[in-house]
Amino acid sequence: LETLRLGRFTTEAQRQWSLDNIDRETNRLSHLVENVLSFARAGHAPASRAAPEATDLAFEIEQIARAFEPLAASRRASLALDLAPNVVSPLQREAFRQVLINLLDNAVKYGPAGQTVRISLSQTGSAARITVSDEGPGIPEADAARVFERFYRADHARASGDGGAGLGLAIAQWIVELHGGEIHPERREPHGCRMVVTLPAVGANA
Repeated sequence: LETLRLGRFTTEAQRQWSLDNIDRETNRLSHLVENVLSFARAGHAPASRAAPEATDLAFEIEQIARAFEPLAASRRASLALDLAPNVVSPLQREAFRQVLINLLDNAVKYGPAGQTVRISLSQTGSAARITVSDEGPGIPEADAARVFERFYRADHARASGDGGAGLGLAIAQWIVELHGGEIHPERREPHGCRMVVTLPAVGANA
C-alpha cells in the first residue's frame, strides 16, 4: 500500500498486481481474526448472538460462494455450484458463513492451481447435506480422525508451508454441532477431498 501511495508502481499491471495482493491478504487476515475470535469464545458463548432463523440454504450458499470467488480466483481456482432449491434450515447466518468460508478456504488452499471446487446441496428427509469437494491430495486416513483438533495440521498441510493455523476445521465442527449437525471428510476418487456437512432441515423437500 505504501508503494502505491509513493507512486513507485508506474504501470497499470504493477498497480493491479499490488491491489490483488492487498485484497487477498486483507481477506486472509480477516478470516484468521474471525477464527481466532471464535476459538476464544469456544465453550464459553454461542457462535453468534443472533437467534437461528429459517434460511434458504441455496440462496445463502450462493451469496457466500460469490463473495469468496475473488479469493478463489487469486489462487487460480474456480467454484461450481449444484444446489437443490427449497432446502430450509434454522441457522445463525454469520456462524454458517464462517463454516462455509473455512471449508472453501481449505479447498482452494490445498488443491492444485486450475482446480474446480464443487459445492453441492441436497436434502433427504429432515437432513440437509452440504458438500465442498476439491481436487487436492485428500486427507490421509491416519489424519482423518484428527483434522478437527485445534491447531492440528496434517503432514501435507505442514509440508505445503501454508500459513494456516489449524483452527478452521475445529471452528467449523464446533459451529455445526451447535446447530445440531455433523461434519466429516470423505475421500474422493481418484483424488481429492469432500467435506460433508449435515444440518437439520425444515420439512421434507420433494
